[in-house]
Amino acid sequence: MKILWIAQRDLHHDLNTSTWVEMCKSLVQRGHQVMLIALSTSKERYPNFLPKFTIKEIRVINRFPMVAITFHLQIIIFSLYWLFSFKPDVIITHPITALFLFPAKVLTKLSRLNIKFVLDVRTLPVRLVSLNDRIKNTLNYFSIRAGKIYFNGFTVITPMLQRLIEDRFKVDPHQTGIWMSGVNTSLFQPKNRKSDSESDAFTVMYHGVLAENRGLFETIKAMVYVNELFPDINLFILGKGLILDQMIELVDQLDLKPCVHFHEAVNYHEIPNYISKADVGIVPLPDELCWQVSSPLKLLEYLAMAKPVIVSSIDAHTSVFNNCPAAIFLNSTSPEDISDGIIKAYNIRTQLCKLGTAGRKFVNENFTWNLQATKLEQFITNL
Repeated sequence: MKILWIAQRDLHHDLNTSTWVEMCKSLVQRGHQVMLIALSTSKERYPNFLPKFTIKEIRVINRFPMVAITFHLQIIIFSLYWLFSFKPDVIITHPITALFLFPAKVLTKLSRLNIKFVLDVRTLPVRLVSLNDRIKNTLNYFSIRAGKIYFNGFTVITPMLQRLIEDRFKVDPHQTGIWMSGVNTSLFQPKNRKSDSESDAFTVMYHGVLAENRGLFETIKAMVYVNELFPDINLFILGKGLILDQMIELVDQLDLKPCVHFHEAVNYHEIPNYISKADVGIVPLPDELCWQVSSPLKLLEYLAMAKPVIVSSIDAHTSVFNNCPAAIFLNSTSPEDISDGIIKAYNIRTQLCKLGTAGRKFVNENFTWNLQATKLEQFITNL
């Protein structure tokens, strides 16, 4: 099967691109030929040495809102060319970009090409903080409604999102498939443990995008309570985002510099080295609809590294990880309850290695990229 996958992602600068790269690699390893279309704001090219996997990066103007505009205008033109040059059996893309594939869909019909169009929904934006949020919401909802008409099917990230899409947009259940987040267990593996020569401090780690609605301010505030009782517990935050300066300012205000440490974002392949130095991970996502239907990559990456995870008790987590012994659930994402969760992990620190090993086994059995690629492959085949 030849798969054309269009993702509005900058493979060099975005922090959440491993989903598309790893999924495409797994599909290639399963015998398919894949062309991944991404955007680029620089002259460098994303390295790839895997046969039958082509990455094409579309240069865009690196200025809001020109990034999206210049990307999608080119997609309209290039998609028509790819129909006949690459000759895909299936085209996969996400909301918004789907709207700009309408000419390609029309040409497919006129040329009587047997190409399946799949709309992949990884998230559902619901926050309306800015004008940009409202525009994205409107375009996303319009894309999904349009996808009902001229796309062959939908794929979603969780069963919760599948139910939401079916209820809200009246999508036929037989028209939707599920493939969740996965993890590269060859890259994320616990071969490098925290060594005796390293700090004796107990380290709680968060890595990824630093955004306002991810429980990060609450986690920093929780360190006030934690530090009073256990000064040897540290919080290590790796990543970048719009609230980084605010987080640093909050740490200064609360006098937490000795126990809260920041590190700039690193290359995807370097992340396991940092996780290996932590004792536990933390994913304190609040009880909001956008997270209720999510499947966080970082959670799986901690577990694959045999690290237990302190995690919020939202349905997206409890419904999937309830049987995972390495998940330490919070009562809520208030600073007080987050501190209780961190202290609980600290108090069972002698058991963390055993729990982490069980967590890696859980991931290997349920969340490798190969397992997710198999689910996507079966869904496309049955469309």
